[in-house]
Amino acid sequence: METAAALYLGTQQALKDNGTALYLFELMVEVTLLVGAMKVAYTLYSWAYLLMANILRPILLSKYHLFENYGSENCWAVVTGGSDGIGLSMCHLLAK
Repeated sequence: METAAALYLGTQQALKDNGTALYLFELMVEVTLLVGAMKVAYTLYSWAYLLMANILRPILLSKYHLFENYGSENCWAVVTGGSDGIGLSMCHLLAK
């Protein structure tokens, strides 16, 4: 079984007679490498964003827990739209 480098060199040798075909082949290889590098960079960026959004941000912002800072027996809250939907659910959660 031939390696990718040997296959590339064999194809390059076969295309040596025709300069345009060799140029197009090398251009295809370079474009393929560029697209692959862009995909790897995008995947690494996505993983870094998920790490930051779901793990690091809650740890770094843990000092902003409102109940721990402001919660007490006599606390109150204003909930807009508390008669229906999400506002009603928030009212029930805050009342606990």
